[in-house]
Amino acid sequence: MRIKQLIKKADIIIVAVILLIAVIFIIPVNNTGNITAEITVDGIPVQSIKLNEIKEAYTLDLGNGMMISAEKNGISVISSDCYGKNCISCGRLSEAGDTAVCIPNKTVIRLTGEKKNAPDAVTY
Repeated sequence: MRIKQLIKKADIIIVAVILLIAVIFIIPVNNTGNITAEITVDGIPVQSIKLNEIKEAYTLDLGNGMMISAEKNGISVISSDCYGKNCISCGRLSEAGDTAVCIPNKTVIRLTGEKKNAPDAVTY
Protein backbone atom coordinates (compact mmCIF):
# COMPACT_ATOMS: atom_id res chain seq x y z
CA MET A 1 0.00 0.00 0.00
CA ARG A 2 2.79 2.38 0.94
CA ILE A 3 4.72 1.72 -2.32
CA LYS A 4 1.77 2.84 -4.44
CA GLN A 5 1.79 6.15 -2.61
CA LEU A 6 5.53 6.69 -3.25
CA ILE A 7 5.54 5.87 -6.98
CA LYS A 8 3.06 7.78 -9.10
CA LYS A 9 2.25 7.48 -12.78
CA ALA A 10 4.13 10.71 -13.56
CA ASP A 11 7.28 9.32 -11.90
CA ILE A 12 7.22 6.25 -14.14
CA ILE A 13 6.81 8.41 -17.24
CA ILE A 14 9.73 10.65 -16.22
CA VAL A 15 11.99 7.65 -15.59
CA ALA A 16 10.99 6.13 -18.96
CA VAL A 17 11.78 9.37 -20.80
CA ILE A 18 15.17 9.67 -19.07
CA LEU A 19 16.03 6.06 -19.96
CA LEU A 20 15.00 6.62 -23.58
CA ILE A 21 17.21 9.69 -23.84
CA ALA A 22 20.12 7.78 -22.26
CA VAL A 23 19.75 4.91 -24.73
CA ILE A 24 19.73 7.32 -27.68
CA PHE A 25 23.03 8.84 -26.56
CA ILE A 26 24.64 5.49 -25.74
CA ILE A 27 23.88 3.77 -29.04
CA PRO A 28 26.74 4.61 -31.43
CA VAL A 29 25.76 6.35 -34.62
CA ASN A 30 27.11 4.50 -37.64
CA ASN A 31 28.23 7.56 -39.55
CA THR A 32 30.57 5.90 -41.99
CA GLY A 33 30.75 8.20 -44.97
CA ASN A 34 33.26 7.86 -47.76
CA ILE A 35 36.08 6.07 -45.95
CA THR A 36 39.06 5.00 -48.04
CA ALA A 37 41.78 2.60 -46.92
CA GLU A 38 45.15 3.56 -48.36
CA ILE A 39 47.73 0.77 -48.21
CA THR A 40 51.40 1.57 -48.73
CA VAL A 41 54.37 -0.80 -48.70
CA ASP A 42 57.86 0.71 -48.36
CA GLY A 43 56.35 4.16 -49.02
CA ILE A 44 54.82 3.10 -52.34
CA PRO A 45 51.00 3.15 -52.64
CA VAL A 46 49.85 -0.41 -53.31
CA GLN A 47 46.08 -0.26 -53.05
CA SER A 48 43.28 2.19 -52.33
CA ILE A 49 39.99 0.63 -51.21
CA LYS A 50 36.69 2.49 -50.75
CA LEU A 51 35.28 0.63 -47.75
CA ASN A 52 31.69 1.76 -48.16
CA GLU A 53 31.58 0.33 -51.71
CA ILE A 54 32.59 -3.23 -50.74
CA LYS A 55 29.75 -5.65 -51.42
CA GLU A 56 31.35 -8.85 -50.09
CA ALA A 57 34.28 -9.37 -47.72
CA TYR A 58 37.56 -10.50 -49.26
CA THR A 59 41.20 -11.05 -48.32
CA LEU A 60 44.17 -9.39 -49.94
CA ASP A 61 47.71 -10.84 -49.98
CA LEU A 62 50.22 -7.99 -50.04
CA GLY A 63 53.06 -10.29 -51.05
CA ASN A 64 55.25 -9.26 -48.12
CA GLY A 65 53.96 -11.76 -45.58
CA MET A 66 50.79 -9.85 -44.72
CA MET A 67 47.16 -10.77 -45.33
CA ILE A 68 44.45 -8.12 -45.04
CA SER A 69 40.70 -8.62 -44.71
CA ALA A 70 38.51 -5.92 -46.27
CA GLU A 71 34.80 -5.83 -45.57
CA LYS A 72 31.97 -3.32 -45.67
CA ASN A 73 33.04 -0.30 -43.58
CA GLY A 74 36.15 -1.98 -42.10
CA ILE A 75 39.59 -3.41 -42.78
CA SER A 76 41.97 -5.43 -40.62
CA VAL A 77 45.28 -7.27 -40.73
CA ILE A 78 44.54 -10.98 -40.31
CA SER A 79 48.04 -12.40 -40.56
CA SER A 80 51.62 -11.20 -40.67
CA ASP A 81 55.02 -12.85 -40.48
CA CYS A 82 56.50 -10.07 -38.33
CA TYR A 83 57.77 -10.69 -34.81
CA GLY A 84 55.50 -8.64 -32.53
CA LYS A 85 52.23 -8.91 -34.50
CA ASN A 86 51.28 -5.39 -33.34
CA CYS A 87 49.64 -4.75 -36.71
CA ILE A 88 47.18 -7.58 -36.00
CA SER A 89 46.53 -6.20 -32.51
CA CYS A 90 45.24 -2.95 -34.03
CA GLY A 91 42.00 -4.79 -34.75
CA ARG A 92 39.36 -3.65 -37.20
CA LEU A 93 39.93 -0.17 -38.61
CA SER A 94 36.66 1.56 -39.41
CA GLU A 95 36.92 5.33 -38.85
CA ALA A 96 38.82 8.06 -40.63
CA GLY A 97 42.18 8.54 -38.97
CA ASP A 98 42.58 4.89 -37.91
CA THR A 99 46.01 3.50 -38.76
CA ALA A 100 47.75 0.13 -38.62
CA VAL A 101 51.53 0.00 -39.09
CA CYS A 102 53.82 -3.00 -39.53
CA ILE A 103 57.38 -1.72 -39.27
CA PRO A 104 59.18 -5.00 -40.15
CA ASN A 105 57.10 -5.35 -43.34
CA LYS A 106 57.22 -1.57 -44.02
CA THR A 107 53.44 -1.48 -44.43
CA VAL A 108 50.98 1.25 -43.45
CA ILE A 109 47.19 1.05 -43.65
CA ARG A 110 45.59 4.47 -43.17
CA LEU A 111 41.89 5.33 -43.34
CA THR A 112 40.98 8.69 -44.79
CA GLY A 113 37.66 10.38 -45.34
CA GLU A 114 34.92 12.09 -43.40
CA LYS A 115 35.56 12.24 -39.68
CA LYS A 116 32.84 12.05 -37.07
CA ASN A 117 32.25 15.09 -34.88
CA ALA A 118 32.73 13.09 -31.70
CA PRO A 119 35.59 12.93 -29.23
CA ASP A 120 38.02 10.02 -29.43
CA ALA A 121 37.90 9.54 -25.66
CA VAL A 122 36.40 11.12 -22.60
CA THR A 123 38.21 11.34 -19.27
CA TYR A 124 36.38 11.75 -15.99
